[in-house]
Amino acid sequence: MVQQQRIGDREIRALWERWPWLAAATGAAVVMVSGYYVIRAQSFSAASPSEVPIVVEPEITTITALGRLEPAGDVISLSAPSASERARVEKLLVKQGDRITVGQTIAILDTYPLLQAAVVEAERNVAIAKAELARVEAGAQTGDITAQTAEVERLRLEREDQIAAQSAALRRIKATRAGDIQAQQAVVDRIQAELDNAQADVKRYRTLKSEGAITVTELERFELTEKTARKRLQEAEAALTRTQSARQAEIDEAEANLSRIQLGQRQQIRSATATLDRITEVRPEDVQAAQAQVKAAEASVATAKLSAQQATVRSSQNGMVLKIHTRAGERLRPEGILDVGQTQTMTRSPKSMKAISARSNWVSARS
Repeated sequence: MVQQQRIGDREIRALWERWPWLAAATGAAVVMVSGYYVIRAQSFSAASPSEVPIVVEPEITTITALGRLEPAGDVISLSAPSASERARVEKLLVKQGDRITVGQTIAILDTYPLLQAAVVEAERNVAIAKAELARVEAGAQTGDITAQTAEVERLRLEREDQIAAQSAALRRIKATRAGDIQAQQAVVDRIQAELDNAQADVKRYRTLKSEGAITVTELERFELTEKTARKRLQEAEAALTRTQSARQAEIDEAEANLSRIQLGQRQQIRSATATLDRITEVRPEDVQAAQAQVKAAEASVATAKLSAQQATVRSSQNGMVLKIHTRAGERLRPEGILDVGQTQTMTRSPKSMKAISARSNWVSARS
């Protein structure tokens, strides 16, 4: 009996500490019941033994008893997703005793700012991708088309000018070569004529020498003239050959430059023309590629938002915050962040029923 009394007292004290309002209500009920029985006892003692008072029982509308109340439904523990196990609670938005609703944010983890920044960056990429899609669908602006058309015309005129200049240089080199060759050829011809005259003189004076009409010295003078003329002719012919070779090299270089100008300018014009065709045409494959970029950017936004949502803890049911396990600044605990239960309907705990039974037996024993 004494052991039951001690167990009952401990559970009742624990009950009063957890539910102060229940203790107050219970105390008030005990005072009211005790007062009722005291008044009733005084009435019996004041009445005569022969008189039997008629007691009218009051109508019972409320039953009050000792016990511990607990939510009728399950008590659930709210925690963060498993991917956030190593995170800390940045902000705790509720306190014990607060009523919360489904979807209400109860806590924010320290990973939220970084994940929210990723959301903003992903949304910026979506805006960039949509702007590029709009540009592709609209095609090039009128100013771009005009500028590119002018570029094609500029390259064409530049090519014509360079070809004309190089062609003129080539013609000039050829004309110079022809003039130099012609002048040197005249020198060769003149010396050849001098040589022919010297040879004729030597032949005639050799005849005169054989006849004894002239001396040996006079014949040698004409032979020296012939020899000098022949040497000068050889030098003139060599100079003519050098002139022909040198000018031909200049001509070959000028023709090569002309070919490079024609080929290079032609390629530049083709490239500029292709660019003009590309900006004036909206190709379906370009639109599809830009649309794919937009979809990829939007998918990145969805992924970033999902990650950011995992950094906010929301309630999965309506109820009251019964106990808080993890506070702001603390790392997530295995018990979760807090317990929530539906307190609209309360039931007595089986443990409190045993305590009440033990208390009742103890009171009966004392009576």
